[in-house]
Amino acid sequence: MGSTPSTKKMVRLKSMELTNFKSYKGTHNIGSLDSNFISIIGTNGSGKSNCMDAISFGFGVHARDLRGGSLKDLIYYREGQERPTTASVSLRFETDDETNELGSEKVFTRRINANGSSSYMIGGDTVAKQRYADELEELNIYVKSRNFLVFQGDITSIASKETTELTKFFERISGSVEYKADYDNLKAQKAVAERDLNDVVQRRKAISQEKKMAERQKQEADHYHEKRKRLAEEKTQLTLWKLHHNRQEYQNAVTDVSKCTKKVDAVQLKIDAATADIETQTREIGKHKKQLRNCKKQVSSLVKSQRKLRLNLSEAKKFQKALSKDLAADESLQEQLEAKIKKQEKKLKKLRQHLSTVEEEQTELDATILSDIQDAGRTKLDLSAEQLHEYGKLKALSTEKAAGLMQKLNVVEERLAHLRAKKVEVRKRSCKTCMLLVCACF
Repeated sequence: MGSTPSTKKMVRLKSMELTNFKSYKGTHNIGSLDSNFISIIGTNGSGKSNCMDAISFGFGVHARDLRGGSLKDLIYYREGQERPTTASVSLRFETDDETNELGSEKVFTRRINANGSSSYMIGGDTVAKQRYADELEELNIYVKSRNFLVFQGDITSIASKETTELTKFFERISGSVEYKADYDNLKAQKAVAERDLNDVVQRRKAISQEKKMAERQKQEADHYHEKRKRLAEEKTQLTLWKLHHNRQEYQNAVTDVSKCTKKVDAVQLKIDAATADIETQTREIGKHKKQLRNCKKQVSSLVKSQRKLRLNLSEAKKFQKALSKDLAADESLQEQLEAKIKKQEKKLKKLRQHLSTVEEEQTELDATILSDIQDAGRTKLDLSAEQLHEYGKLKALSTEKAAGLMQKLNVVEERLAHLRAKKVEVRKRSCKTCMLLVCACF
């Protein structure tokens, strides 16, 4: 045991008592250790290291530094035997009095309890761990700095430490670590002052740079306003040129639209003429329907007459002449209807041809208009939205009228088909009338 040069009190370990500590089963008293220099010798496994661990344990060294994971690992244990629940180490120190003569004693005891925790005692009184450490420090035994213990491998470890770690080690041994907080605080204040000074220098530099930047920005702003003024003048010239060019294109577009409008009007006239023809054909077909209804009525009257002929043969003979005349009239009417149907079919054929011609002309007109628009587009034609809308409206009107013409054509075809069916019906009824006349004759 030793002491720092600055202390006056001397201390020496006189004896120690071990109870169930590591390889020491039961209670063992070691001492008296009267010499200032003591050496422990023995064979391997005889307990030399455990004896030194006991001294360290009594000083309050942590269990992990004593080759144990926890405090319970420091309690005596042998395989096949029951492990004790507690262990303890008592260290008896001899200190000097005011006259530096050895004689005063103080006993420090550290115990491992059954719950795996440590308890500390000075003399016979239980004390807190901090009080225990403070009492040891009065004896110049500093547990934190471990200035009194050198474990196996510590010399090699200290020799291999780097400069920073070695400095920390000497600070911990010398006790200067207690002043580390004040040193760090002053160092932090110095760093803050240096940062403040650096900030002032940087602000001066920043102000100087901002001044130069402002001058450069003023020059750039003047240059920018000059270019902006020139740009406004160039934009004005460009706008005037575009207005002149757009005026010429507008005049060309108006001329083209006028030509297209004339062509559309011509096509519309043809469509109106075709519509008038279809209406005429429709009226004629209505007349034919009326004639067919009359024929139906006549046939009905003939049927009634035939019934009367069965009751009165003499009257039938008289009526036969009238019926023959009517039959001749029906045949004549049927021939007329056939002639009219042929005539209507010829007109219908011509109407279809005319409609086909109108559609071809409309297609050619659309192609011509599209070509004119494309040619105008190559010359940078720019039609307004109103002109495009008028062109689309005229085109839609032309298409609608052509569709109406086609619809009327379909109506005419349906009426002709109905007229042919009526003709067949009249023919059948005429045949029946002939049969009735034959029967009436007999």
